[in-house]
Amino acid sequence: MTSEDWLADLDEKFSPEASPFPGRGKLMEKIMEMFFGLWLKFDIDRGVRMQLTPFEWEFVDYKGHKEWRLKRDFAFDRVSEVELRDTRFPHLQGLRAELYGYQGERLALVFFLADWREGGREGITPYLLYDSPVHRARPSDIWVEIKKTAVPWHEAHIRGDQEPLWDWIKEHYMALPRR
Repeated sequence: MTSEDWLADLDEKFSPEASPFPGRGKLMEKIMEMFFGLWLKFDIDRGVRMQLTPFEWEFVDYKGHKEWRLKRDFAFDRVSEVELRDTRFPHLQGLRAELYGYQGERLALVFFLADWREGGREGITPYLLYDSPVHRARPSDIWVEIKKTAVPWHEAHIRGDQEPLWDWIKEHYMALPRR
């Protein structure tokens, strides 16, 4: 099974939605569903420990027989940041979607890497995958960027080496100011 095949069911689920979502609540709900789907693929299907924030069981109900559903009563409109952190490798890496204010409310999707040391601690460099005003954000476009990074991320775990993933991210995306 290739890394592309590994994501086929998620690709089928998230690719067709080309129109923008009305409002931040629906947008964050869809993004959290994407992040949860990716968490399932890594954590449950592959056994690669990932940390999802908000905690996955705060917004998802397990129905049994490998079936999950987003909680209907969860306040998705109150979420401003979703993060999937890889806890397997020695150096931090992960995916983050965050809402921020700049000439209106915007959504940024970044892949972050702990790739520098200052004063004995790791620093985080985010790489911009997607940036859009919330009212123009398209889940299908967001999924395309998530999938682009998920494929080499998955391959890094198959190989047990995060260096090729880091090289790929740095080659394809623009670094933002470090945090």
